[in-house]
Amino acid sequence: MGNASSIQVGTINFSYHEFGPLFASTENPADDGEVAEEPAPLLLIHGFGSTQYDWPLEFLESLAETRKVFIFDNPRIGLSNDTSDTPLTINYMANATLGLIEALQLSRPDILGYSMGGDVALSLATQHGDQVGAIIAMAASFGGPDAPQPEGGLEAVLQGLETVFLSKYATVTNNGAVPSTSPMSALIPASTTDGTEEAGDEDPNKLFFPQGTLDLAFCNLFNDYFSLTYAVGFTPLDGTGYAVPSIIPSYAAIIPSPTALTQQKRALLEYHTSVSEVEALLPTISNQIMFISGVQDNIIPIMTQIKAVELSPGAWLMQIPDGGHGLPFLEPATVAATSVSFLDQAQALGPVPKSYYTPNPSSGAVAFSGKVMVVTMAAMVLLFL
Repeated sequence: MGNASSIQVGTINFSYHEFGPLFASTENPADDGEVAEEPAPLLLIHGFGSTQYDWPLEFLESLAETRKVFIFDNPRIGLSNDTSDTPLTINYMANATLGLIEALQLSRPDILGYSMGGDVALSLATQHGDQVGAIIAMAASFGGPDAPQPEGGLEAVLQGLETVFLSKYATVTNNGAVPSTSPMSALIPASTTDGTEEAGDEDPNKLFFPQGTLDLAFCNLFNDYFSLTYAVGFTPLDGTGYAVPSIIPSYAAIIPSPTALTQQKRALLEYHTSVSEVEALLPTISNQIMFISGVQDNIIPIMTQIKAVELSPGAWLMQIPDGGHGLPFLEPATVAATSVSFLDQAQALGPVPKSYYTPNPSSGAVAFSGKVMVVTMAAMVLLFL
């Protein structure tokens, strides 16, 4: 993966990584015998309270097998510093991401956004669709007051998440010494008095892991958490885990500040309470979108994405019955492989598509065990069975 790079975009100094493809495709001829065109680069946008180092390593490796991948820290979090005092909003982050795309001289990159990052991706598609390619919106919402809300309301959910993050971060010393946890470890279900380590229904951790410690996403996150701590010297082991210490320079790279969390929370609340431009513009976009949704998502209800699919021409919908909100951690390689299949076959759509997209069965788009594809007039639905 290599060391992080940085690039100045207006008031923002973006920290990012660029890697892939892991396997060259020069021997992959096109139908006419010519060398196949390289896939579009893929830009990943992370969610609330997360940095570029919170992506599961297996997920990144799978995505980068055949294409160039970029990960970065959103403005004002991790290692991406921003000197602007402009209020942070989803639109601000979308415009900043567009600036990053232009600064990196990427030609219509595909975009994969998770959670809040999915909101940013949808904003990019609806406002700057001619400058990006296909869109994957994972556990994301089109925003506005009409979008289905989680039980108890989004503000209470975000407050719960913020409390969990802040209460489980250890204080960093003046010398920048290592704290005892990483940001994503704050979502690990708390122990109960009987020692089962199963969070109660009222525990905000259950927002991410509906099955507690039995949740596969929890197990994968737990593994990645220890990889992160190895990477920045939490243990005396050298060269292990997510990356060697030189790649992740310090805990400042993986722990968002309370100020960053507060600003992101306000941005999300504004996005979900103001009239939604995304909702109004989704029917007009020419970018094909795949929505990925956990049926048991307690933060972004699945009905949100079902409604988004109804608004979006030629959209795909991937539903994961056992999935909560922590989708990248559930089946990293499988979700990545399905995402790549979508991106490989995604097509630009006219304002009114002539026909809904149907995959070529010989292309391998659905050649994964344990899934059934159902094609409807509104979307393509992938079910994990």
